[in-house]
Amino acid sequence: MNWEAVGAIGELVGSLVVLLTLIYLAIQVKHSGRTADITAASLLASTWSNFQSRMSQNESLARAMSKALAGERLENHEIVMIRGWLAEYVEVVNNECDLVEDGIVDAGVSEESLQGLRDTVKGVPLFNAILNKSVTNPKRRERIFGSKGT
Repeated sequence: MNWEAVGAIGELVGSLVVLLTLIYLAIQVKHSGRTADITAASLLASTWSNFQSRMSQNESLARAMSKALAGERLENHEIVMIRGWLAEYVEVVNNECDLVEDGIVDAGVSEESLQGLRDTVKGVPLFNAILNKSVTNPKRRERIFGSKGT
């Protein structure tokens, strides 16, 4: 066997090694992406859970929300609490919208929670005013309000 043949075999083996390495890397990248998607979806579920439980764990916030729902006059500090809570809500929904747009989370994952909040805020001028001011992206408005807006 001459040196030319040995060189050709070496190039062939080198090409196969490069090809196998690229296939291995592609599999690892796909697996890593899937892991990141699962982590993001899990974090979203945890964030929703924490957000929803805040109402039951914070007596002052619950009282302020009850007053707002009953149409009673709110103190300034109660309005601030509600604004903070709704700002957090908008942030959670924005994060969810990012995940839905990226195809990581199914749009119906938290539809029930969203519908519950829509039903709660419907007819409460303070809630609607805050949310209308906070959400300017049309797709996100539709996601939050369940229509083109309130």
